[in-house]
Amino acid sequence: MKKVIAFFSVLMAVSCLFAAGAKWKSSDIFSSKKLNKLLETYNLTKSYEKDNIVFYKNEETSDWIYIMREGLEENFDKRVFFISFANLDGVFDSCSIFGGFTSHKENVKYHYSYLNESTTAIQPGDYFGKSNWKWTEPDYTYFWIFKRRAFAFIAMESIKDIIGITIPEDVHERYAYFANWLIDNNNEEKEQFLLKKEYKKYLKEHK
Repeated sequence: MKKVIAFFSVLMAVSCLFAAGAKWKSSDIFSSKKLNKLLETYNLTKSYEKDNIVFYKNEETSDWIYIMREGLEENFDKRVFFISFANLDGVFDSCSIFGGFTSHKENVKYHYSYLNESTTAIQPGDYFGKSNWKWTEPDYTYFWIFKRRAFAFIAMESIKDIIGITIPEDVHERYAYFANWLIDNNNEEKEQFLLKKEYKKYLKEHK
């Protein structure tokens, strides 16, 4: 009996350790249910909303979530974007989800891909595993989403004083580096292939 009690005591202790060490995922922000949980967990309240942007922050900590949306599935827009940046528990990450309209004849009318800060490539298949379509040029799709995320970051940084956030210095430096890189390589025929290599190299050198 004592062995059984001891076993369950250890099991409970291990469970608590894993629960305490559990990290949030940037893709959680895309889910309304998981987003609400994050808002509750980190005590975030909406403090800014304009056009297609909504911003949540904790007034007493450095925790915040910035969300930008473009296009609507219900309108069958050709492209839909969801881009978020978040700084929670001292960890910065982003979630970029891009959906391309497939066909009115399809049951699943959008084919999705996903990027976070550590993504260096996308899979041809649907991120949610629902669509049977595939990206014909996944490298170009990655490049395109990467650029769109960079524009969204620049837009966010331009109002950082208004919404009251401090962007981590390493994050600012990374986006500044690739903003310049994209400009410098704008005329390269294989820019989308070079970007993947450059971003992978940058992440490796700045661990």
